[in-house]
Amino acid sequence: MNIRNLTHHLRLRLEQFRAILIPDTFKKLKRCDVLLCCHDANRGETLEGLAYSRLLDSVAEELMHKGLHCAQFAFHYNVLVGAKAWGRPVSVNRRRFLNGFILFLLRRFKHLRLLDFGKVVAYQEQHEQHLYAQLLELTDCRCVVAINAAPALCQVARRKRIPVVELLHGIGYTPVPWGWGTAAADGLPTKILSLDDVSTKTFSTLKHKGIEVRQIPHPWFKRFVDPALRQQLPAEWRVLPSWMQTDRKIVMVTFQWGFSGEIPYLKGILPNGLIHDELIRTIELTPSVLWLLRLHPVQLRRTYYKNQHLFISKLTKKYTNCEWFQASTLPLPLLFHKCHGHITMTSMTVYEAAFLGVPSLLLSPTLQSGGIHENSFLDLRQTGYATLGTLNAEAIAAWVRQTQRCATAFQTQGGDDWDATVEWMFQPNQST
Repeated sequence: MNIRNLTHHLRLRLEQFRAILIPDTFKKLKRCDVLLCCHDANRGETLEGLAYSRLLDSVAEELMHKGLHCAQFAFHYNVLVGAKAWGRPVSVNRRRFLNGFILFLLRRFKHLRLLDFGKVVAYQEQHEQHLYAQLLELTDCRCVVAINAAPALCQVARRKRIPVVELLHGIGYTPVPWGWGTAAADGLPTKILSLDDVSTKTFSTLKHKGIEVRQIPHPWFKRFVDPALRQQLPAEWRVLPSWMQTDRKIVMVTFQWGFSGEIPYLKGILPNGLIHDELIRTIELTPSVLWLLRLHPVQLRRTYYKNQHLFISKLTKKYTNCEWFQASTLPLPLLFHKCHGHITMTSMTVYEAAFLGVPSLLLSPTLQSGGIHENSFLDLRQTGYATLGTLNAEAIAAWVRQTQRCATAFQTQGGDDWDATVEWMFQPNQST
């Protein structure tokens, strides 16, 4: 194991250690209509000092407005629980750690040929399913809404005929991600809430697995686009900071996790794991431009990426035409309202920029012909909302100098009626 891999391993173990210091609180769950579940990485916004999930909490608020009782559960090894997060999600870290530790011991027996490894796998499946069965019994919920629903949760819920609704956390999915195309149906959610036309078409191919798909207006973005809903936003999400009240051209850069070696095919593209040297040189070439450097919620929330916080802090101190902290913590739609352009490697924020009429420049080599992402964002590229670029400072700077907001914003189908969709969420699938 080389030094980099060892460091990666140690950082992950440190995050798990931080998580197991938090007592389990899942037994405090009470009866509810809807149980909502996600990870820390899905709680990228902040409201009144608490971590807020722009998707899950937005949906939860709409459901509560309808008189439905909601409760929240944080998947294992998450620290944004209880009073640290909106909705006060309960935790299960120690229970999950104990299961993992027992599995570790059982694997040692496996190597000693004292235990059939099949029994080890069966133990893990039974333990996780027992945990989720306990959660469903405690809450007696009629529906589960999750981001990245765990297979064991789906399996238990299917047996109890409780719908599990996957709330897609991205836009423009193609092809079907996460191995769902080949996964066994019993470990998949029974319903999917899609936020755009492309994803709806993609996930509709899973109909043969008994999965139903409905498209809804983006529960977060509509709060900023609809004038009436915008007036209902908390004050801290409605007002831009004073330093953004400027006539300067403003360009947003959205970063992604995965370039530090976490995703093998992205390894080596960005030597520092965050930003290419050519993009840094572009910042040097455009001193009149205000650059907003936005970390991905995973990079913002996980201690594993603290080194990237230090790197970007030093970068913004060196280049005074850059800002990163408020650019990473204020709501993205609020910032996009003021931006003239958006640059990313291959982030789905390209769609979010297009929804607000902001054109994007895509820089990842994986998007070029023959690359693993060559078919991504085709709808945006064909309609001019996104442009394929190269990692060359002069070329990027030329795009920055000429970019302007689009005359009209990108549109998707409005989606299904929300009242009807809520009723649909509570209905067990025919094939479940």
